[in-house]
Amino acid sequence: MSTETLICSSCGNSKLHKVGTHSYKCDYCGAITMAQAGDVPVEPSQIGDAELDNTIVEIAQKEGLLKAIVHYRSHREKDLKTSKEYVEKLCETRGVKVKKGGCFIATACYGSYDAPEVMVLRKFRDEKLMKTLAGQAFIEFYYFVSPGVADIIARNNGLKKAIRNYFLKPIIKATKLY
Repeated sequence: MSTETLICSSCGNSKLHKVGTHSYKCDYCGAITMAQAGDVPVEPSQIGDAELDNTIVEIAQKEGLLKAIVHYRSHREKDLKTSKEYVEKLCETRGVKVKKGGCFIATACYGSYDAPEVMVLRKFRDEKLMKTLAGQAFIEFYYFVSPGVADIIARNNGLKKAIRNYFLKPIIKATKLY
């Protein structure tokens, strides 16, 4: 039996899902690909739960919770909130100490992931933003853009102070109204 990955004949993507006995639909372009004898489609749903869970735990320990959530989400095609809850529960159940992530800009400005101001922003993210599609979209955008911005901020004390006073403090004050 071959272990080749089934690839979309139109775009070359390997994320396909079964739509018929021998046909698969590309998750990227929507094209239908017919499986040939010996082809073995590699789909996220075929990765064993234990194997995926072990990988997620390893990523959480080495690279942080955010990267573990992104990895889970890409393999299970779940929304951000569901993915976050799953990964956090998995790590908690296994007693895994994870590298903390998220709230990158606030953490850079306040100097600690556990600073009270950062905790206010995380609480707002988890209790308000995660519950709406617009909020989830903003979080995804923020997680994409902010690590690079936070690296720049972390190296400049004047910039930290300015962002704390003119950007973060008003946001923190506004989040307390909700």
